[in-house]
Amino acid sequence: MFAFVCLLPPGLASAHLLNMTEVKLDLQSTARGSPKAVPVLQLHIDLLRTAGSAEAYHRLAQTINASEHAPLWQQLASAVEIRQGEHRIALSFVRASAPEHIALEDFLDPFQWPRMNLTFAGTEPVQRDGPPVQVVFKARFTFEEPIALTMHAEDHSKTRWLVTGQPGPHFNLNGRPVMEPNLPLAFAALWDSAIFGFTHVLPLGFDHILFLIALALSCRLPRQIFLMVTLFTLAHCLSLALAARGIVEFNSAVIEYLILASIVWYGINAMRRPAQQTWWHYVTLFVIGLVHGLGFANGFALMQTEAHFLQHLLAFNIGIEAAQLLVVVIASLRLTRLQTPVVHKVLATGISSTAAVWLTLNLATT
Repeated sequence: MFAFVCLLPPGLASAHLLNMTEVKLDLQSTARGSPKAVPVLQLHIDLLRTAGSAEAYHRLAQTINASEHAPLWQQLASAVEIRQGEHRIALSFVRASAPEHIALEDFLDPFQWPRMNLTFAGTEPVQRDGPPVQVVFKARFTFEEPIALTMHAEDHSKTRWLVTGQPGPHFNLNGRPVMEPNLPLAFAALWDSAIFGFTHVLPLGFDHILFLIALALSCRLPRQIFLMVTLFTLAHCLSLALAARGIVEFNSAVIEYLILASIVWYGINAMRRPAQQTWWHYVTLFVIGLVHGLGFANGFALMQTEAHFLQHLLAFNIGIEAAQLLVVVIASLRLTRLQTPVVHKVLATGISSTAAVWLTLNLATT
């Protein structure tokens, strides 16, 4: 497993930054003082799963304005439902664009998420003084989740973090506040949050996996490992909550560098493998956990208006904890069988060196 991780490309530093679908619904009036507004929907979306393979997605990006893709855009338009009261407003395709540099390597890299820019317009306007507008993303199209929806009118906007099938918030074009119903918390929604946390670590959180292996190597007793993993998760949860609420803000690129630097440091610490963990080790781990939690800031800042925020955050971190414990258990069992002083130092050196290389490459390409 470790040998496989060491061969992965340096792009994994972005593994903490979420792949998502970003959507902006612009509801500007057709003319100053007009009672009507034409909905304009802009999507920044990863179409890999829709295309079926990285090669097919690359070909789609190269020919994104070809007429052969019209059925795909129509399918996507039909999967986005804009409501104003009981009225449904259909969408029509306007234009599409791909990133300027569309090398096949970027599409093959599991940690690079090339996203297409798609624009749709409503086939009819919405009424400025009519009922609130609401958006629902249907399951007939594959949207990468979470779906970050921002609705914007003349001088106000509202952002919400959604999943497929979940109704978006009610939004008044005239700026009047909308009393959202206090909906009961569904177990399925919490389960989705827990699964989302789990998949952050497994299968694609390779930087997280490297860190956990280094953590396992640095401990001698199983109870030390589980205590430190739990402490790391609590710190992760705290910084994530603060960042999602907008209480703390950090540059995402700096956070990426610090995450890789923490893996380098823990790899070095694992080489020494102290007989027992001192209070200094626990404090350092807690600080590192805070840094890793801030890696979610960009995506989870969009949850600040989400109902039942704390419950979803708790479920998300339960998913992370479950995945971390699974990684640590598997790593510990394997290391127990392979553990010799030579193997231990080779693994610890490999982890630290790999993270150092990724960090250097990321800094060089900044």
